[in-house]
Amino acid sequence: MTMLTKRILWVIAESSIYAWLGIAAAWWSLPAGFLEPGGGGPYSFARRWDGTCGGWDHSLVLLHTVGNVLTFWAYVILCMAVVRLHPIMRRIPSSKITVPAVSLVFLSCGMTHALAAYTNFNPIYVFDGWFRLAAGIIGIAGAVFVCHNLICAFGMVVKDRKRLAELERRLSPEGG
Repeated sequence: MTMLTKRILWVIAESSIYAWLGIAAAWWSLPAGFLEPGGGGPYSFARRWDGTCGGWDHSLVLLHTVGNVLTFWAYVILCMAVVRLHPIMRRIPSSKITVPAVSLVFLSCGMTHALAAYTNFNPIYVFDGWFRLAAGIIGIAGAVFVCHNLICAFGMVVKDRKRLAELERRLSPEGG
């Protein structure tokens, strides 16, 4: 087994531990009706698990919950892989910001799925909606950083290729 394979497996194992600890901590610490105003007020939603939300039964809730938890797990693995394995290009000044920004994008996307799984049992739709809005803003900011760095990197590649072509021309017997 190569050193790179070992690093990749370690990142997957480490992120899996973080993901499952995060799910367990959030699942058992958030109370029913978390951040929902006035139990019987305008935000009193039916619960999917109880079957009071039209058309939802236990098998459908479990299908959605397992799917969302697995998606959360995948996003945490992606987040940790970017943090632990991505080389930061020192020639691009903002790349030190971009790697954490992309990691935050993955983590916030994963958290939307973790909240969706929790929402199947406790209808926190208002908080879930605000969190999805925040995750969308984080995603757009991450996309801007990535686009900026790609443009910078491509510009550097073009300059390096021109410089290399000039050096090759000077070093060749016909060009020098």
